[in-house]
Amino acid sequence: MKNQICKTEDNRYEIWGTTPFDVTKRIEEEGCRCLSHTLLWNPKPKFFDYKQLKEIREKLPNWLSENASDFSKQDKEEFIQELARMTDGELLQKLIYQYSFFRTSQYEEIYVFILKIANIQAYCINYNEVYSNYNNKDIYPEGDEFYDRLKKYYPIIENEAWAENEFGDSGIIPVNNKSNKQPTSKFLLEN
Repeated sequence: MKNQICKTEDNRYEIWGTTPFDVTKRIEEEGCRCLSHTLLWNPKPKFFDYKQLKEIREKLPNWLSENASDFSKQDKEEFIQELARMTDGELLQKLIYQYSFFRTSQYEEIYVFILKIANIQAYCINYNEVYSNYNNKDIYPEGDEFYDRLKKYYPIIENEAWAENEFGDSGIIPVNNKSNKQPTSKFLLEN
């Protein structure tokens, strides 16, 4: 049944981050849905802003070179040109929200989008709500490597191994490239 995996014995709902967070109001009033003990689906995710989209465009070609075995130098050049031709709106349409997770606070929701690229999927992570507290280092545990490596307005792009390591099978989005639509680009697939 929907949301039962997160239901506690006292009829509340909890999602686990660094600590358990009560998400009863999120589920009952905001229409969120429990996907696993650690993942929540939000009907109103926060999308990337234009600064983050710019960073995604710059980071994706190198990420793909490192994560796709059959991605040549020529493919990389063509992919850079393809990204340059796309508007922000077109790129946003290809970034599909999958789930949210939490780290140090239930008020800092971290949104995970996927971008289908040929036979691989990029997990593009939106830290918008974390950024809003970025200048308040006191909310982060002392020596937190996450804080030290997170740069403001820098979307982090991960692969399937990251999702499996963080969330187990519940975090992995199966690759499904079957579509009746004609492809509109060589690399970025329709959803």
